[in-house]
Amino acid sequence: MNTNAALLRALKGPPVSIVLALLLHPGRSLGAGKLSQLTGYSDKSITHGLETLTELGLAQNHGRYNGWKLTAHCTQLILPASAEAENVRLEPETLRLPAGSSSTDPD
Repeated sequence: MNTNAALLRALKGPPVSIVLALLLHPGRSLGAGKLSQLTGYSDKSITHGLETLTELGLAQNHGRYNGWKLTAHCTQLILPASAEAENVRLEPETLRLPAGSSSTDPD
Protein backbone atom coordinates (compact mmCIF):
# COMPACT_ATOMS: atom_id res chain seq x y z
CA MET A 1 0.00 0.00 0.00
CA ASN A 2 1.17 3.52 -0.79
CA THR A 3 2.61 5.33 2.26
CA ASN A 4 0.41 8.36 1.64
CA ALA A 5 -2.68 6.16 1.43
CA ALA A 6 -1.79 4.51 4.76
CA LEU A 7 -1.24 7.92 6.31
CA LEU A 8 -4.56 9.18 5.01
CA ARG A 9 -6.37 6.17 6.47
CA ALA A 10 -4.68 6.66 9.86
CA LEU A 11 -5.59 10.34 10.00
CA LYS A 12 -9.28 10.34 10.71
CA GLY A 13 -11.34 11.07 13.78
CA PRO A 14 -9.37 12.17 16.85
CA PRO A 15 -5.91 12.19 15.18
CA VAL A 16 -6.95 14.65 12.47
CA SER A 17 -8.84 16.79 15.00
CA ILE A 18 -5.70 16.92 17.14
CA VAL A 19 -3.62 17.98 14.13
CA LEU A 20 -6.10 20.76 13.35
CA ALA A 21 -6.18 21.93 16.97
CA LEU A 22 -2.39 22.08 17.10
CA LEU A 23 -2.22 23.89 13.75
CA LEU A 24 -4.67 26.49 15.01
CA HIS A 25 -2.50 27.10 18.09
CA PRO A 26 0.99 27.49 16.59
CA GLY A 27 3.88 27.77 19.00
CA ARG A 28 1.86 26.42 21.94
CA SER A 29 2.14 23.05 23.61
CA LEU A 30 -1.34 21.74 24.32
CA GLY A 31 -2.03 19.12 26.95
CA ALA A 32 -4.35 16.18 26.43
CA GLY A 33 -7.03 17.84 28.56
CA LYS A 34 -6.97 21.01 26.48
CA LEU A 35 -7.02 18.95 23.25
CA SER A 36 -10.05 17.07 24.58
CA GLN A 37 -11.78 20.36 25.37
CA LEU A 38 -10.95 21.87 21.95
CA THR A 39 -11.92 18.84 19.87
CA GLY A 40 -14.85 17.49 21.87
CA TYR A 41 -13.34 13.99 21.99
CA SER A 42 -12.99 12.05 25.26
CA ASP A 43 -9.68 11.81 27.11
CA LYS A 44 -9.38 8.17 26.03
CA SER A 45 -9.91 9.06 22.36
CA ILE A 46 -7.36 11.89 22.59
CA THR A 47 -4.81 9.59 24.23
CA HIS A 48 -5.28 7.01 21.48
CA GLY A 49 -5.07 9.75 18.82
CA LEU A 50 -1.84 11.09 20.30
CA GLU A 51 -0.38 7.57 20.34
CA THR A 52 -1.27 7.22 16.64
CA LEU A 53 0.30 10.57 15.77
CA THR A 54 3.43 9.72 17.78
CA GLU A 55 3.81 6.36 15.99
CA LEU A 56 3.50 8.18 12.65
CA GLY A 57 6.10 10.74 13.72
CA LEU A 58 3.61 13.60 13.40
CA ALA A 59 3.37 14.78 17.03
CA GLN A 60 5.63 14.72 20.05
CA ASN A 61 5.22 15.31 23.74
CA HIS A 62 7.12 18.21 25.21
CA GLY A 63 7.29 16.89 28.75
CA ARG A 64 8.90 20.04 30.06
CA TYR A 65 5.81 22.01 29.07
CA ASN A 66 3.38 19.13 29.64
CA GLY A 67 1.97 19.42 26.17
CA TRP A 68 2.01 18.25 22.59
CA LYS A 69 3.24 19.88 19.40
CA LEU A 70 3.35 18.84 15.77
CA THR A 71 6.69 17.72 14.44
CA ALA A 72 8.41 19.46 11.53
CA HIS A 73 7.63 16.35 9.48
CA CYS A 74 3.90 16.88 10.04
CA THR A 75 3.91 20.55 9.13
CA GLN A 76 5.89 19.78 5.97
CA LEU A 77 3.33 17.17 4.97
CA ILE A 78 0.45 19.56 5.50
CA LEU A 79 2.09 22.77 4.33
CA PRO A 80 4.74 21.76 1.78
CA ALA A 81 7.59 24.16 1.15
CA SER A 82 6.39 25.52 -2.18
CA ALA A 83 5.80 28.99 -3.57
CA GLU A 84 2.07 28.61 -2.95
CA ALA A 85 2.48 27.47 0.65
CA GLU A 86 4.80 30.36 1.53
CA ASN A 87 1.79 32.68 1.41
CA VAL A 88 -0.19 30.56 3.91
CA ARG A 89 -0.15 32.05 7.40
CA LEU A 90 -1.77 30.59 10.48
CA GLU A 91 -1.13 33.54 12.74
CA PRO A 92 -4.00 35.01 14.73
CA GLU A 93 -3.99 38.37 12.93
CA THR A 94 -5.11 36.66 9.73
CA LEU A 95 -8.15 35.27 11.56
CA ARG A 96 -9.47 38.53 13.01
CA LEU A 97 -13.14 39.21 12.57
CA PRO A 98 -14.35 42.63 11.47
CA ALA A 99 -15.24 44.99 14.30
CA GLY A 100 -18.86 44.79 15.37
CA SER A 101 -21.19 47.63 16.27
CA SER A 102 -20.36 47.20 19.98
CA SER A 103 -16.66 47.92 19.51
CA THR A 104 -15.28 51.42 19.62
CA ASP A 105 -13.33 52.88 16.73
CA PRO A 106 -9.97 54.29 17.90
CA ASP A 107 -9.96 56.96 15.10
